Amino acid sequence: MSNISDERLIVAVVKDGDSDALEKLKERLISGQHGIRATLNRSPISDDEKNMIEEHIVETLFTDLYGHGFTQSIRIYGFRYAKNVVIQYRDQKEYKLSNLESTKEKAIPSLSDLTEIPKHPPLEKIDLEIRTLVSLLNQFSHIRTRGSSCSGHPNRDVWEEYGGYIGISSYGKGNPRKTLDFLIGLLMRLDNSDISANITYLPDALQIKQDTNNNATSTESIRDQYKQVDAEKLYYSGEPIVIIGVSYRFYVCESEEKHSLGIWKQLILCIQELIPEDEELRIKVDTPEMAMELLQKTLRRLPFLFSAALTTSEEGYPGIVLNSKADLAVSQWFSTLANRLHERLKAAGYVGVSDTERNPQFAEKWSFTLQPFLNQELIPLPHLLKTQWEPRTREDHLKIWKLLENTVTELLKHEEVNTHATNY
Repeated sequence: MSNISDERLIVAVVKDGDSDALEKLKERLISGQHGIRATLNRSPISDDEKNMIEEHIVETLFTDLYGHGFTQSIRIYGFRYAKNVVIQYRDQKEYKLSNLESTKEKAIPSLSDLTEIPKHPPLEKIDLEIRTLVSLLNQFSHIRTRGSSCSGHPNRDVWEEYGGYIGISSYGKGNPRKTLDFLIGLLMRLDNSDISANITYLPDALQIKQDTNNNATSTESIRDQYKQVDAEKLYYSGEPIVIIGVSYRFYVCESEEKHSLGIWKQLILCIQELIPEDEELRIKVDTPEMAMELLQKTLRRLPFLFSAALTTSEEGYPGIVLNSKADLAVSQWFSTLANRLHERLKAAGYVGVSDTERNPQFAEKWSFTLQPFLNQELIPLPHLLKTQWEPRTREDHLKIWKLLENTVTELLKHEEVNTHATNY
């Protein structure tokens, strides 16, 4: 158990009531250079009081363990909490156990004792599944979650209507397109329809077929996954199980106008390849501003995009942002666009953020959300709309999150095997 991450230990304690995992987690929080005990030992608190305070801190942390949202390391939280206790003691010159509650950070809300967890209604069970998935996703080398609907949603009605979400980014952790490829692989492993073969809404160029030799799994293995969580009804519905929100921001950082125009023209050519029937894309553009406006006007005509808006980066560089809720086909459209764009820009000699140069001529930022496909009225993807629609229940939501957990666990095992093979 020494190689198991803190996040997995938390999941084992909260979901399975694993006593060994609980003891191991306590040991990690108490010991070490920055552990609770070392923090208290560096304080002016007497030995008798140290034991009492250590016991109280541990009890408080593990009572709140169900509320841990994985927004920070549990060890860091324990260290900060213990440090706050020491500061309070130093400032007040005397320690009162009753005052400890005021030192608690608000990042982890007080929830029920662990023994009460099985009695929580379905909404809290869904919340727990989301926490579990957050902890799993953060173990991938190229993924970082950036918030979710767990730990309490500011609008509970919307939380239930959408069935929950997890925000994902890859800033500072490698190529963001690798994150998109991961999400596409996730959608493929849950694909319960002939989604790529039956799309009639998207132009022919966007009907990207599922590659059975790459990232895909057999129909039987997909069906077996649904059986594991008693979700055969969802499988045979033919409706997508999961969708991702995609936000793609592309900025041109080249100050010289002719090069700036050249970069925008490369983006226009990539879009033109994907929608060859759009004649307006063939209009000659003479300035970067004309190119940006043409792209915005064209992309806004694609109904599967939430928006195509002009934007500027924090540094003031001009850009364009594309937002969409994406099923497998639309996700592949974004991936194809990004791959073609990088190939074209590289061939033309332009340097971007995926390279090692300090001053890129273009930059891109990606962010994603992962959520169940639950309410078609809320998802503007015309090729997914049907005249007959049976709304999914909260129990369906729970099954979908469990499907995601099983699939991500499988993908994580593959990554660990590949990493181990690479290291040796």
